[in-house]
Amino acid sequence: MKTTKEILLFANEITKLLDIQIGRKKTLEDEYKCDIISLADMLKELDMINKKELKLKRTLVSQVHVKKNGLPKSIRYDAGRDLWITKISGDIRIHARTEEALLDKILEYYDCHIMSYTIDHIFTLALKHKEDIDICSPLTIQRYKDSYNRFISDEFREKDIRKVDNDSLQSYSKLMTARLHPKKKHS
Repeated sequence: MKTTKEILLFANEITKLLDIQIGRKKTLEDEYKCDIISLADMLKELDMINKKELKLKRTLVSQVHVKKNGLPKSIRYDAGRDLWITKISGDIRIHARTEEALLDKILEYYDCHIMSYTIDHIFTLALKHKEDIDICSPLTIQRYKDSYNRFISDEFREKDIRKVDNDSLQSYSKLMTARLHPKKKHS
């Protein structure tokens, strides 16, 4: 049976691999926008990346979602209810409509949060949350996106939000202010 330290190291490695896959998705979308690749090629690549992500999540779940003897706990599909189901502990069961959603819930339960912490990813999640929770028009969402694209540089979007501190925000603000409102030279 693996130790907690070994599982954490393994989880960190899997998380890094998943971050690479997320970055590859963004690159593919950019390549498509610039007409470097076709829509069919992009969709084929995205499908392959999604399969790799699912495989990586399965691998991590098999390490953390285990019985006392070290064997992986059962994850099953209930066709009658159209749900993926597993037992966490005792009588506590969790379920989801898709296998990937169940794997994400399992990883969240075991505190193995797999997600990108880039500002861009956090903004995308926040915008999706806003769309799901608030009643706002598509025009409002588009204005948020436009403001984000105008004020947040590509370089800053890729920063890990956990590493953004007061000093980096101040320097970025000064840089953007200078870029958006250059001082006029007096002759």
